[in-house]
Amino acid sequence: MLQVAKEQLDNKKWKLIKGDAFKAPFEDNEIDVITTFRFIRHFRKKDRVRIYKEIQRILKPNGILIFEAFNKEMGEYAKKATGISKPSAFTKPVYDELWSREGLIKELDQAGFQVKKLYPVLNFFKCQHFFSRISNKLSEIFHLNLINWLTKWILRFWDIIPTKTTHQWEVIARKK
Repeated sequence: MLQVAKEQLDNKKWKLIKGDAFKAPFEDNEIDVITTFRFIRHFRKKDRVRIYKEIQRILKPNGILIFEAFNKEMGEYAKKATGISKPSAFTKPVYDELWSREGLIKELDQAGFQVKKLYPVLNFFKCQHFFSRISNKLSEIFHLNLINWLTKWILRFWDIIPTKTTHQWEVIARKK
């Protein structure tokens, strides 16, 4: 992953550091914001507690943690499409934690974080997935950026409509 980042980023502006989530190479209270995606959800509770503890150590007071959390109530179509429901012969079994909204807030509270905001993502996964696939095909056929632009805005619109079965949340939590 670091090699991919090096290839994509301007090395003069970014310092990439290889580290261990359980023993991060930072001083206490050094970091303002920690962003992690496709990471925390792959750990079981006891290891998440260890990760939260390390994040607490390196975050400054009132520091911010941003990550994504899968919703336990997401629909079956979303679980199948993302490979969560059952690994196939083509995928390796990977653990994914699925949280209820209340369970996620409680877990973070117990770890010393106050959830500031849960942004829903892919509220209507089946419709959004289907629509996205069609627009990608149309974009390939007609080579129109307008199709991609319209798709982006339509998909965003669906995410403002509340639903219990949102696919996931983008979590913003503050160190207490």
